[in-house]
Amino acid sequence: MREEAAPHAGPRAKQDRDEVFVEFTKSICPLCKTPIDAQVNIRENKVYLRKRCRDHGEFEALVYGDAEEYLSSARFNKPGTIPLVDCRG
Repeated sequence: MREEAAPHAGPRAKQDRDEVFVEFTKSICPLCKTPIDAQVNIRENKVYLRKRCRDHGEFEALVYGDAEEYLSSARFNKPGTIPLVDCRG
């Protein structure tokens, strides 16, 4: 009995994602208010925030209804700074 090699399937076709990653950010869990990492994504010309809490699972929220407007306003973003503390007592 002779074994035949399985036909070569070739490379898989690439499939586009239905969303585009924009940036990482910080957020809080809506239930326990713990600070957590989050992602900003664009899908269907809307901006969504996706985050995951270890204790409460994954959450997603619409944060901007117009992705183009959101991206054009990003030019006003600046890196975060540490607030000054008033040490005068």
